[in-house]
Amino acid sequence: NMEAQKHYFGVLTNGELVARGIEMRRHDTPRFIMEFQRKLILTLFDIENSEQVRTEGYGRARELVIESVRKVMEGKVQVRDLAVSKVLRRPLSTYARAIAHVSAAKRLAEKGKEVKEGDVVEFVHIDSKNRNPLCRVSPIETHDGRKYDKEKYRELLMNATETILSTLGFSRREFGIKTRKAAHLDLAMKEDPPEKEIKSIGI
Repeated sequence: NMEAQKHYFGVLTNGELVARGIEMRRHDTPRFIMEFQRKLILTLFDIENSEQVRTEGYGRARELVIESVRKVMEGKVQVRDLAVSKVLRRPLSTYARAIAHVSAAKRLAEKGKEVKEGDVVEFVHIDSKNRNPLCRVSPIETHDGRKYDKEKYRELLMNATETILSTLGFSRREFGIKTRKAAHLDLAMKEDPPEKEIKSIGI
């Protein structure tokens, strides 16, 4: 029963993509990652029968992953498409931890911009391993439009890839990247999938 499942993705017989509880349905997922995952699903299920998912479908999907990783690592992704959007849930002064969007908000405040509860903060990861949390991200509106943390966005790309392809044997270790410790997909969608015949589905 699809309605009872929190996480699924697939393609209907009419070519419509359905998904719930995965990265492309999160409002804070960067546009590049969102579009990549959408294309990955469509590529995987662009087959004549279900048996081809593990062969032709997976092969083409893996090529898309390789191409997308290369694009990220060569710095060819537009920074605007890498922006993360998060809502400031409470007054900036009440945050004890300098998590990413809070750090971005503080940088905006330092430049004289009023940042208040309820504001949407858009930022790009620029140096995720920096010891200073304020140097790990940059508000998109003050960013120079060029620099981004390639390894961080490759990691996000791998997260989105493994959500779709891990059941078919894909692992980021193929790219020499350490496996993430845990996959947390504590997501939810309010809308239910359409009552149509399912061509292909993944969980």
